[in-house]
Amino acid sequence: MKHIPPRLRAAAGALLIALMGCTDPPSNATPAVETPAADASAVPRFVGVWASRSVGCSVPAWTFRAEGLSTQGEVACAFNTVRETPSGYVIAADCTAEGPPAPYELRLTLGSGTMTVDGGPWDQPHHLMICPPA
Repeated sequence: MKHIPPRLRAAAGALLIALMGCTDPPSNATPAVETPAADASAVPRFVGVWASRSVGCSVPAWTFRAEGLSTQGEVACAFNTVRETPSGYVIAADCTAEGPPAPYELRLTLGSGTMTVDGGPWDQPHHLMICPPA
């Protein structure tokens, strides 16, 4: 094997380093987007005051917090696990509704200013709208 002069090795190394930084993707390539890990401190989209009609916002019937929900004098739930889905959230909760706490699954489907609550201690889905800040 031939001996490579140090100046030539240094020049080849510098060229290699320069070329490593010059790798442009083809013009038709979609740039890679790095999605950051879920931020545990992020506020879930369901947090807020909700009502079935705009007139219900004067005495909010549904208050959702990151750790639970309460309705006006009827139901209180403590959230055990909250899993985000493409359409909203699936929540395992312990709810008190006219009796001792019992385990339930809540499915929240969110729209633009709307939310449907399905499951839990309710027989039918509830369609809610977000109330404006007080």
